[in-house]
Amino acid sequence: MPTLLSDPPRSVYLVLLLGAVVAGAVAFRRQDRRSFAAFGVASSVLLLVWLLDLLFESPREEAVRRVNAMAAAVTAQKPDDFVAQVSDSFDSNGRRKADLKAAVWWGLFKSEGVEAQTWDFSRDDVEYPDANSVRVGFMAKGKSRDGAFAMYYMQALVVKDPDGQYRVKMIQPYDPVRRTDLKVDIPNFP
Repeated sequence: MPTLLSDPPRSVYLVLLLGAVVAGAVAFRRQDRRSFAAFGVASSVLLLVWLLDLLFESPREEAVRRVNAMAAAVTAQKPDDFVAQVSDSFDSNGRRKADLKAAVWWGLFKSEGVEAQTWDFSRDDVEYPDANSVRVGFMAKGKSRDGAFAMYYMQALVVKDPDGQYRVKMIQPYDPVRRTDLKVDIPNFP
């Protein structure tokens, strides 16, 4: 499915909506069969694009879903759910997928009651390095129950695994202000 149809930008919706509104206004004014047909076609195209967007998940949408699922797994203290979002080819600072489930930071997250949040998955921060991978940028925050928090700009490289599913291969934290100009390390984090 072409990304333009499975993940159309807002501009596509705006153009199609504008076309449907104009065709509807013309049909209302003229009250003839041809005008109503044009309105029906414009409305149908808008509905078709919306349905395709709803029914088919683009690589970018799947990447965002995977990252959000990882954040939810951190908040719920479910290492298995976290690891399920990670590709078998994961490698970060020498840590492999198998190392993530038993990582030291799960104990820290549990003792501090860490809640993870992700947001700002801007289309401007999306890259397609090749046909089987997508890099998404987003903001992330870890907040403990006492109110202390740490915020980062993150980039996740999400790759298509042999089973056809996209999973996270790499996550890189950056300074939230300078973004990709300054890489940072999160202690004990992959």
